[in-house]
Amino acid sequence: MSPESVELLLRKQRLQLLAADQRRGCVGLIEKVEAGMNTVARLQVSLQAVGRTLKDRAPALALAGLVVLVWRPRGVLRWTQRGWLVYLATHRLRGIWGTALVAIGKLRGEAEARIGPGHGG
Repeated sequence: MSPESVELLLRKQRLQLLAADQRRGCVGLIEKVEAGMNTVARLQVSLQAVGRTLKDRAPALALAGLVVLVWRPRGVLRWTQRGWLVYLATHRLRGIWGTALVAIGKLRGEAEARIGPGHGG
């Protein structure tokens, strides 16, 4: 075998090893992101429970809101504006969140398919 062929084979092997290391690194990064997303998902479940509790107590909260509205109308308007902005932000983030989950699932599936099961970082 010629020296050029040996050199090319060695370069190919080094590049393959480097690519495998990079794939393992990507899988490790995806696992960290998934852990963070799982934490956010648990927080979302907790917030949904709080929302259900507030929904169950809607009449009492409405009465309290009317009392506060009569007592401090400017404060109520300020908090209503803040609440509306939070609602809009969370509504937009839901779409982004769903898209991110799908993309990470695809990336994880592709990375594991390339390096095989049990080789994650």
